[in-house]
Amino acid sequence: MDLPVRQLPHAEGLPLPAYQSAQAAGLDLRAAVAAPVTLLPGERRLLP
Repeated sequence: MDLPVRQLPHAEGLPLPAYQSAQAAGLDLRAAVAAPVTLLPGERRLLP
């Protein structure tokens, strides 16, 4: 499946979504936020 990804100006320099291992079930995403965000197991949070 191909999904288009648009990289916004404030996220310049962040890596695009990518599998981090051959066994990965999903892509690792990055968020362009000012401070680190830690999620607890099972926690969900909407990030800009």
